[in-house]
Amino acid sequence: MDQDRITELIEKVHQNEASEADIEELDTLYAQFDQKPGYVELLDKPEKSRLQGIMYAKILKKLSTEPESGKEQISKTKLVLWRRIGAVAALLFIISSIAYIAHLNMQPKQANHQIADIKPGGNNAILTLSNGKNIVLTNAKNGDLANESEVSVTKTADGRILYSKAGGDGVAASAFNTLTTPKGGQYTVTLSDGTLVYMNSASSLKFPVSFSTKERVVELSGEAYFEVSHNKLKPFKVITNQQVVEVLGTHFNINSFGDDNSIKTVLEEGSVKVYSKTVSSILKPGQQSIVKKDVIEVADADVEEALAWKNGYFRFNDENIKSVMPKLARWYNIEVIFDEQVTDVGFYGTISRSKNISEVLKMLEYTKGVHFKIEGRRITVMR
Repeated sequence: MDQDRITELIEKVHQNEASEADIEELDTLYAQFDQKPGYVELLDKPEKSRLQGIMYAKILKKLSTEPESGKEQISKTKLVLWRRIGAVAALLFIISSIAYIAHLNMQPKQANHQIADIKPGGNNAILTLSNGKNIVLTNAKNGDLANESEVSVTKTADGRILYSKAGGDGVAASAFNTLTTPKGGQYTVTLSDGTLVYMNSASSLKFPVSFSTKERVVELSGEAYFEVSHNKLKPFKVITNQQVVEVLGTHFNINSFGDDNSIKTVLEEGSVKVYSKTVSSILKPGQQSIVKKDVIEVADADVEEALAWKNGYFRFNDENIKSVMPKLARWYNIEVIFDEQVTDVGFYGTISRSKNISEVLKMLEYTKGVHFKIEGRRITVMR
């Protein structure tokens, strides 16, 4: 790969001299990146995305300091143009030298405060049995936890809950359990039909201990990823406050936190039917539905972004701070307050959910458009 040529193209964009052909050439060079043996071996995918996020932030910083001929804000066209080359520019940082990568990771100047370290969440949940008994799973020992009408409930060595039927399907329809994850918690449960459910923080799932009827029905509040065990004779339904998702066997994610009063369903594989009070839509793999006020919008999805939490990291793709912070609040169990003048700049990057919050906030501060005031577990977001 001709690094001098890439540098030349990026400089032409910066000087507003790049043609459409120049931009397409940059896109082509980036598209070839993952096919180049040797380059992709340097960093894993999350780390490459993280470096791209840093590069985007530096580009935004440069734009925010450029004179704008009487304009108070950066033109949207120029911002989009720079975003297009951001990934290619990040490529140069990855393949040029270890020293330059180290330079990218230099700490940004902090506001006049010390960013507090708050540890990330982890496997933490409460299981409520059909008799009302609560089991704090964090403290529970591995092994048998309960026996509910021919169904054994077990905590496995890898920290999951497993429902195993010991007999037939003769379980009363009223025998329901509820798995609840607090802020700063997550958990995984295998239901009695073999369906695997990954629970995000601040969520709850109500389900029968055994699916004895013609349908397999669960109720979700919050966010969860489902790997539904196929059974064409028993459709699987997930009920939330605004919609119902019906499947036979498939993998999908439902986010019903309602940060913007909507519910988002993202399909990874298989097929699902999403319906609200009066409308319905069928999703194909790679699509998402957004339900808001009994209206369903279907569009292509960023599946990697939607499943980032389940795969152990945060992924921000042109996401504003008012969308980013609720995710952090749920995972780190913090209170967030927004200053009146918070930035509307989009954030890019990927970072592990196993990091302390200080590392996440430092990444956000790379834009120089946002700073944080820390008071215990309360974080104020400022310009």
